[in-house]
Amino acid sequence: MLGMSIVLVNFTDSNLACIAILTIAFFAQGIASSSWAAVGEVAPKELIGLTGGVTSLAANIGGVVTPIVIGAIVQATGSFAYAFNYIGAIALMGTLSYSFLLGPLYRITLQTR
Repeated sequence: MLGMSIVLVNFTDSNLACIAILTIAFFAQGIASSSWAAVGEVAPKELIGLTGGVTSLAANIGGVVTPIVIGAIVQATGSFAYAFNYIGAIALMGTLSYSFLLGPLYRITLQTR
């Protein structure tokens, strides 16, 4: 939820305030990386590597798509304000997903034949 603070840079002209806000938002992004621990907790023991790889693929798709979307937003509007709002909206979606869609975590066990 702290990652959504990036939207606040739209409301300041101070370089110092922008740097402080971006520092907080990027710190929050780093903390969110701890969700990788959930992969090790829920993945079947036989498929931890595969599960980690698929999770990494999904995360990196966002790393590829986001700069393209931000570039398109900036090119269309001539401003980074909407780009920061986009990032804030994505952070909000992630927060809501973790809050309402993610249930209790438990290890998935595979049935042996």
